[in-house]
Amino acid sequence: YSTQGEVRIFSLKENRILFSHDFGKPLYAMPKRVNDYLVLPFANGDVAAHSIQNDSLMWRYSQKSLLNLMPLVTGDQIIIPFARGRVVALDAQGNEQWQVDLKKSIQFAEFTTFGLLVGHGRELYMIGNGNEH
Repeated sequence: YSTQGEVRIFSLKENRILFSHDFGKPLYAMPKRVNDYLVLPFANGDVAAHSIQNDSLMWRYSQKSLLNLMPLVTGDQIIIPFARGRVVALDAQGNEQWQVDLKKSIQFAEFTTFGLLVGHGRELYMIGNGNEH
């Protein structure tokens, strides 16, 4: 992907491009492939899922916040960490399952055995089942 919004998926096995599209919107975080679709975290806070097979829009979700971290996927949820401190879990159809607002910016988000660890600098927060600890 490029920060200008171009996304390509290339198959090394088949030696061909499987998906190519210029979305024309900045991407500051890497898109995430989930089964047969691509979750695109646009910098303006829009999240969209596009079919890899035919490039059709499957669903869209939006928050008014910078999005510069890659979506995380676990089981049946897509976790979206927004830069201004909100973490949102979506299902495979783009429906919101839960959200937590830390009211502090987020610089990183990673899964651990205890839940989702998010933080900014030396401040760390653990989120499990949609609850902040």
